[in-house]
Amino acid sequence: MLQHAKRHQATSRKQVRADQEAEAHRLQAQGLSIRVIAGRLGVPKTTVQNWLGRKEPTR
Repeated sequence: MLQHAKRHQATSRKQVRADQEAEAHRLQAQGLSIRVIAGRLGVPKTTVQNWLGRKEPTR
């Protein structure tokens, strides 16, 4: 049972990250800076830079 819960948590974390990445792309399209996007999403600037370096958000 514990392993199932850990797998579910990992999937949830992946979904949250994918949602955050998609939001970063939306915010960039609105003209926000990497610093502002990182602050809003609560992630490091380098993470936002990595996400925005991709053409399409991962899903």
